[in-house]
Amino acid sequence: MIILNVISIHAVSHKVVLTVRGDVSEEEWCSFEAGGRMLVDSDNLAFVYLMETVDNYHHVRIKEDYWAALKQHLKLEAPVELQLEDKEQRKIELTYFWEELSLLLENIQGNHNYGKVFVERVEEIFNDT
Repeated sequence: MIILNVISIHAVSHKVVLTVRGDVSEEEWCSFEAGGRMLVDSDNLAFVYLMETVDNYHHVRIKEDYWAALKQHLKLEAPVELQLEDKEQRKIELTYFWEELSLLLENIQGNHNYGKVFVERVEEIFNDT
């Protein structure tokens, strides 16, 4: 499994671009496909978008530091693309990104099965979403 950490979120031409850093070769990057699913890592305060290759899942981790930026773009629901830091390789559209995030936010609100600290941070940042 390869872990890609989001290092910036910004809007470009009616799209939201997540720039990631991770130890991934050009060949591996070219084999990545959007998984269309999102989960959480409540211990590390991160939303995790799943990427797929033929034989594995990989994580795009969006840590708490970037949640406010996510919130800014959430209501617009612009297409989300993933790009690798300092590379001119292809961008990957993250299918169902906003739908998955919205479902998680609904489920997390007041649900301490995700862990008290995680729920509190999500509610503080996304409470009026």
